[in-house]
Amino acid sequence: MKKLAFLLYFFITNLNAECISKDLTDPIFLKSIGKENLIEHFKKPRDQDSVGWCGAYASSDSLSFAIGEPVSALDISISFYAKYSKGIKLDKLNLVNPLATTDMSKMYGYCPESVIPSDQSLTSNLGYTAILNMLETFQEIYDDYNMKGRPNDYCVNCSEKYEKIMKPLLPGITTEIIKDVLLKNKRDSITSFKELLNKLCAGRRVKVSPKVDKYYKNKLGNITIASVIEAALDNNSMPTIGMNTSFFVNSANVPGGNGPHSVMVVAKRKNSNNKCEFLIRNSYGRGCKYYQDKFLAKCNPNTGSFWMDQDQLQEAVSDVIVIQNSSLNSTKDQKRNK
Repeated sequence: MKKLAFLLYFFITNLNAECISKDLTDPIFLKSIGKENLIEHFKKPRDQDSVGWCGAYASSDSLSFAIGEPVSALDISISFYAKYSKGIKLDKLNLVNPLATTDMSKMYGYCPESVIPSDQSLTSNLGYTAILNMLETFQEIYDDYNMKGRPNDYCVNCSEKYEKIMKPLLPGITTEIIKDVLLKNKRDSITSFKELLNKLCAGRRVKVSPKVDKYYKNKLGNITIASVIEAALDNNSMPTIGMNTSFFVNSANVPGGNGPHSVMVVAKRKNSNNKCEFLIRNSYGRGCKYYQDKFLAKCNPNTGSFWMDQDQLQEAVSDVIVIQNSSLNSTKDQKRNK
């Protein structure tokens, strides 16, 4: 079956060997396929801020495109940790697997970005630490509550950080919701925060079972990474790609900048050297200061997106995840149908 899929991709790619330009985030294109509600979402840059959730940020955009509704990467990330990393404090969270988006959406359902915003940074630039501050604030609230042990003795309104950090970043949050979560949940802070997000998203979760294809460069044989990516774009699917940041990041501007990273590919075009190049939608917010000189000229400072040609991708990319853009079987929260 996998060999058949490879041959299909190879066949499709040969039909489009001229690298026909296509941008899945273009407003005109989105309107033409009935996904105009994604226009504003893809106009804004993604910003994972100071947490290692690139896998969730990238693949949630892929799922967003497939289903036609922006998906909360923050919710996906917390669901992933609540499932697999019990006992770790909120401010110690690290990497999120790109497959977490499809796995969590199938298990629990995704939450719309409009309900639980993922791009918390007020400056939309990596390093603002808004998300980390939010997680640290809830961890402090959780620790303080456990130390006091009695709900009536605990006043979440007394927390200056709650007023300045959590309320602006999580629409709909109240002190009563936090108290209710702490009172009913006596486990770790990750589980408590997950329960808080569940309350905020009550009646809005949607379970989906997307079809996912994953390709590893070392198992593709004669098929190139660019061929797989181009075929996905031609079939109206947004591929998530994995690479090491050393291939594109200026490590002097991004502390700890060398390591595994996931990004989206959203467009393709032929460049002046007659090569196919691809638009990378990163999750570092606006600006281009994080990238190596060879990518600066092809970086959009308003979105932080930049172009890489087919040879650069072949060298850099280790794997490709494709959430197929097809009709998905979904189970909507009962309250959402009311």
